[in-house]
Amino acid sequence: MPGSDDLRACADTVESACSVLIEGATAAPDGCTGVLQSAVERLAALQLRLTEESASAEALEEAWRLRRSIRRAGALLENAAAYHRGWTAVLAVKAAGYGPGGVPGDVVPASRVWVEA
Repeated sequence: MPGSDDLRACADTVESACSVLIEGATAAPDGCTGVLQSAVERLAALQLRLTEESASAEALEEAWRLRRSIRRAGALLENAAAYHRGWTAVLAVKAAGYGPGGVPGDVVPASRVWVEA
């Protein structure tokens, strides 16, 4: 069934992004953005074609696998963000010292811009 094949491809794509995140490379979060975006686009296209009536047991199994993969990717991304927040706090202390109440000083980080059309 085409639905199960597409779901399997989405899950494989998300799992490949998880593998990149687990490797722990510095650019891992940036590198998996495109991979995850392609999975989202594929899933959005599939959602229009797949209905509950047309879903087979195999498609349902792949949908659950995809859900587990997405949760895993979310946890990995959250852990990466927490790791970087921690290092940002260390950098702030080293660069600006401690402020009132023992709070790390303010350091203006390099900015990023995200634009969606």
